[in-house]
Amino acid sequence: MKKITTILSLVAIVASALFVTSCAQKKEPTLVPAFPYNKTATYSQNEDTGEYKWTWASADSFKNDKGVGFQFAKFDGTTLEYRMTPNAEWTAKVVGQGRAYIQIGQGYGFADENYTWGETASGDRGTNALYFKVIKTPESYEEAMEVEVALSMCEQEMVVATLVIEPQIY
Repeated sequence: MKKITTILSLVAIVASALFVTSCAQKKEPTLVPAFPYNKTATYSQNEDTGEYKWTWASADSFKNDKGVGFQFAKFDGTTLEYRMTPNAEWTAKVVGQGRAYIQIGQGYGFADENYTWGETASGDRGTNALYFKVIKTPESYEEAMEVEVALSMCEQEMVVATLVIEPQIY
């Protein structure tokens, strides 16, 4: 009899433990997106040669330890590479009137046909590269165009790059 009581007590304890763990809500940690601060690059024409070139502050250059910043694209002088390391799935887009001046690209290698271009790009967390190609410059009588690129992660959005396109010089 004592053995049966012990076994029934043990079964009751195990059943209680299983019931408690099955009823407990599993808490998933809330991911807080880590956005890079807004970096600025300028696309301007050289007065002497007439060629356009990208420039940016040295603090906005890509460095491995930072994981984010601008660098020259390997395949084209009119294209700017932006490297970033987001901590969640992301979507980047050109905001407002800037869509007429800049396209975002993703791809690999040195040939333009290896890239897809458009107003948006998306990817997974980790190291990613975006490319910004100038498709139009303001006329000489127009003001410089400030193009904002916004990054969306975890239902939040923030501007991470401002690209200034200077007008043509005649």
